[in-house]
Amino acid sequence: QEEKSEKGEGEKSEGEAKEGEAEGDKGAAEPGGKEKEEAAAPAPAAPAPAPAPAPAPAPAAPAAAGSEVHVTAEALLQWLLQTCMVLAEVPVPMMALRLMLAGALAASEEARLEMLAYEFFEQAFTLFEESISDQRQRVTALHSIAGTLQRCHVFGEENRDALVQNATSYSARLLKRGDQCRAICACSHLSWQDEPPSSSSSSAGPSPVVVRDAGRVMAVLKRALKVANSAKQQVAATARQGDSSYMGLYVQILNHYLYYFSRGVDAFTPSVVMQIVALLQGELAAGGGADPAVLRCWQNTVRYIEAQKVKGEEAAKQRFAALNLGPMPAAAPQQA
Repeated sequence: QEEKSEKGEGEKSEGEAKEGEAEGDKGAAEPGGKEKEEAAAPAPAAPAPAPAPAPAPAPAAPAAAGSEVHVTAEALLQWLLQTCMVLAEVPVPMMALRLMLAGALAASEEARLEMLAYEFFEQAFTLFEESISDQRQRVTALHSIAGTLQRCHVFGEENRDALVQNATSYSARLLKRGDQCRAICACSHLSWQDEPPSSSSSSAGPSPVVVRDAGRVMAVLKRALKVANSAKQQVAATARQGDSSYMGLYVQILNHYLYYFSRGVDAFTPSVVMQIVALLQGELAAGGGADPAVLRCWQNTVRYIEAQKVKGEEAAKQRFAALNLGPMPAAAPQQA
């Protein structure tokens, strides 16, 4: 019995020892279990996003079909001017120049906006000076500017004088004498305007201004005659035999004299016109053989004068009857 009791106590003590070891193992395993629980725990919630910005207001609904959109002529012409300046930077200066002159004419004769029309011409002259270098294009540009300005009747005296002086000054600074002479003759028409069309007279805005300054016209044509004389001297200085191109300049100047003479401009009397006729006849006689094109141009001029004596209006017949040209020069040979 004692042995059984000792055996039972031994088994009991072994059982207690195993239980102690199991509890130790369990205690050792508990920290790892906590870590798993912490890992399995959900992450803290992220901060709430910022509220979305308020939506932009919806665009205005388009105008209903059939409703009128009011665009003033001034706003449209201002837009055209900006477009021309963009074209000048491309660069396509001649296209920009033509649009500028069209805008200037519209601003003058249709919208009757003097300052805007002046701005168009100012930008056209700036474009001519800074962006057009080819000589032929410069000649074309100056004739276009002069032709447009001659048709504008909105400018006051100060603005018009500034534009006319610029056109004449640029014409005198062209490279070739012939181009100078023809451009200056074109500028003479800036001082003698015809009456504007009835549509321009009835437009809103200031009344049309018709410029008719006979003294300035004569002064400009005398300047052109001086350039033609310089062209003649240049031919003589360079000893270019048979070069009679300067004679064509005299014929063109005579045609401008006849234009003002036919309109009864006081400064262009028969005696004044005959002075140019005598000059030209002397050059043709002294030149030996004039260029066929020049001779044909002179013959056409003579035919015009003779026709006005017969077929013109009564006032024209009386004026042209005072012009005695003498016999016509020999006919020019026909070119092949």
